[in-house]
Amino acid sequence: MSLADKIIMLKYTVRRENMSEKFQEKKRFVRYKEGARLYGLCQSTFEKRAKEAGATYKVGKAVIVDCEIFEKYLESFRIPAE
Repeated sequence: MSLADKIIMLKYTVRRENMSEKFQEKKRFVRYKEGARLYGLCQSTFEKRAKEAGATYKVGKAVIVDCEIFEKYLESFRIPAE
């Protein structure tokens, strides 16, 4: 294995470890910006869908989203297998 191949393998391993750390740190409540990044949506779409799901909570001036409620709502958009 060449040095370039070893570097690529190392980058892949580090990236994979970072991804698994992110999933292990799963929070129940997130703010809009973090939730949008977590679910791969733009922030305005995440805000709209979180409100539709009834997953938003106002804490002082901050709004947080309950990820458990949001994920249940998200399941309603599932496309069944053909």
